[in-house]
Amino acid sequence: MLRVRTAIVAVPMLILLACSHRAEPQPSEPKTSSDATPDGSVAVPETADAGPVPDAGPLPDGGSTRESSVPRMRGSLCDVGGWCWESPLPQGNWLRAVAAAGSSEIWFGGWKGALFRWTQAGFEGTLGEITNDDVVGLHARGADDVWAATPATLLHFDGKAWSTAYDVTAVPNVQFSALAGATDGTIFVAGSASGAGFVSLFDGTAWRDTYLPPGRHVYQLWAHDKSDAYATTWSDTPGIVLHWNGEFWASESVGDGLLIGVWGSDPDDVWAVGNGAMIAHRDDGGWRIVQPATPTGEYVGLAFGAVLGSGPRDVWAIGSRTTWQRASGCTGEEGLLSHWDGTRWSPVRVDWNKGNCYIQSSVLRAGVSAGEKIWFAGDQGVIAVADASGVTRISSEPDMHAIWGPAPDRIYATSGSQILRRDETGWVPYRTADPTMYRLEALHGNATDLVATTQGGFGAIHFSANGASSPTSEYLIGLSQYLGDTRAVWMTEDGQVFITGRPNGDLPANVLHWDGTRWSSATLSGDAGLAMFATSPMDVWAAGGTGNVFHFDGLQWRDLRNANEGAMYVEGFWRDSGRGIVLAGSNAVGPFAHWNGKAWQAIEPPVPVKYAQAVWAAGQDDVWILGEAIEEPQQWRLYHLHGGRIEDARVEGPFPYVGRVFGIGRDAWVYGPAGEAIRRRFSSP
Repeated sequence: MLRVRTAIVAVPMLILLACSHRAEPQPSEPKTSSDATPDGSVAVPETADAGPVPDAGPLPDGGSTRESSVPRMRGSLCDVGGWCWESPLPQGNWLRAVAAAGSSEIWFGGWKGALFRWTQAGFEGTLGEITNDDVVGLHARGADDVWAATPATLLHFDGKAWSTAYDVTAVPNVQFSALAGATDGTIFVAGSASGAGFVSLFDGTAWRDTYLPPGRHVYQLWAHDKSDAYATTWSDTPGIVLHWNGEFWASESVGDGLLIGVWGSDPDDVWAVGNGAMIAHRDDGGWRIVQPATPTGEYVGLAFGAVLGSGPRDVWAIGSRTTWQRASGCTGEEGLLSHWDGTRWSPVRVDWNKGNCYIQSSVLRAGVSAGEKIWFAGDQGVIAVADASGVTRISSEPDMHAIWGPAPDRIYATSGSQILRRDETGWVPYRTADPTMYRLEALHGNATDLVATTQGGFGAIHFSANGASSPTSEYLIGLSQYLGDTRAVWMTEDGQVFITGRPNGDLPANVLHWDGTRWSSATLSGDAGLAMFATSPMDVWAAGGTGNVFHFDGLQWRDLRNANEGAMYVEGFWRDSGRGIVLAGSNAVGPFAHWNGKAWQAIEPPVPVKYAQAVWAAGQDDVWILGEAIEEPQQWRLYHLHGGRIEDARVEGPFPYVGRVFGIGRDAWVYGPAGEAIRRRFSSP
């Protein structure tokens, strides 16, 4: 277990002096604190004061143990609140820093307290255990000398425990943004103080300011030694790389493009990359542009955000291309990767998105050389390795789009063209549709059968208890002119199916009904694609983002919206102990309302949330509600109402504000539109 101890050293005077500058503060994410660790999770031990940060000694040789071609990945990582990642693995917080303490010890850092390592035994660490903040920089000089930077702290690992070396939490308007280390042990840290950029240098004995030129703020740093470092910056004058010569920062002009990433194998072999996929190189003759900015074709913009390598003949530029329309028909970001072999730059294809409009797991943000491998990390927790055989992603794809089950020992999920089933080992394949035609999304079922909608709402596939699958896509296309994206599907106990969606993505919505013999369709007067609930085929409820609430009595659909209640996004329904229907979401009156048989009436919230983001009713008086906590702005909690009791847990991660929820027995899952899923075990069913 990784240990944490406190060793808060006084804030360097140079940073305090920088705070005297009068300028607007830079924005930062609000600081948070984790819940108490639940039973069964890893606790953070308290230890004695760590004392001063020790000298690391000689630079390690990187290790001599040969690794397998693809590093091993075992299990999932959990956070201090007891939430464990199930998609992707090992975790899905976006990663922004990588450091190698040797060829067999790689550290990763990113959002929401993600700070963990890989060894030949697999990944290890508890998210949020070492820090609650985002990790913005990492540097490792050896297994007993690892540094990490968050916006408010500098952390150090001595091979046994992490300690807080510097903490500027109490200093107004100061935050760290970048970290670099040199081969001689020098540490450079960049940030801002009251709006002014700074770079501080630690030579092993003391910190000192390097007096960054006015108006400059650092993107990234690369350091050869305490007297030779480079920095990319942003200011009113783009195309400048700063060079530290041991006494001052000299401005070196590199065209007029915005440069972001910088790295070198030695002082006469330095690379800088930036917007428009621009690549520049510096040798003993100065800077020259090797690849100018070239946004082309369907892509709105291209940008390399980092550059790294193992030597002058092995350099990688990584970043993303932002698109209005990808070849898959989606919008978003795709990975951008290029390799220098000593002679030329060659693009490397890294689009692992498989047509999912939300997934960005091919976007790499950071990397490091370790032995014979290059390690990369980036969006949605992606981790990849490059060696002589090519680039291989070792983290799993975030591809879990809906979760449902009729009993704690029968939980299912849609993933690509498959239905997965959860057993004691994790998620395993259970049923498969044609992978060339279908990607499965929304999911529901009964005691024996399952039904899943397909991507884009082109139809549904029925999976029967005997393993047979029956796609109904061709018929549904003609029936509904496409359903459009939908999260609302329900199968009743007798096998009838209800699906709602927007034809071609537009309103009004369609609702499709399979009565066991044939499909029929009806047009609704508003959106009904967010929430569905049924107690029987003659008592079906559906709603969405237009405030309409529709009810089916077995014969016809009626709109039960009360126009005087204000617009409402309905995220879920359940039946309370009085056998009345309660809906949850957000509207002008409140997040919860009760149907009294004639009209909706706002009710006192059963849980303290501003609005309900997602709702799952596992049964009468057994309800799970995900929402933004009233007492904690921008923080999401999951509440379990059962047996007259309420149990809750804070939900971390990058997606709860757009997440869905499923719970049954003691277990609950929160999952997002990009295929992410986390699970937590509560204390009682």
